[in-house]
Amino acid sequence: MNEQFQRALQLHQSGQLRDAEIAYRQILEQNPNHADALHLLGVIAHQCGNSGDATQWIQRAIAINPNCAAYYSNLADAHRT
Repeated sequence: MNEQFQRALQLHQSGQLRDAEIAYRQILEQNPNHADALHLLGVIAHQCGNSGDATQWIQRAIAINPNCAAYYSNLADAHRT
């Protein structure tokens, strides 16, 4: 799973948002509680201007891992738009 996540993250960081989204969703098919994949789907949604979906994805990540400050920061960003 780690290699698959790293590949998805590289796609995301290189601006290939659609491919990254597909990769994160594939991770979630195998592990629906992968908090980082949920969080980053939220980040992509926010980057694409969909703050409603962004907050839902990120809130799901927070429910799984409430100790990650980056999740809260990105949730706040999504709420600001």
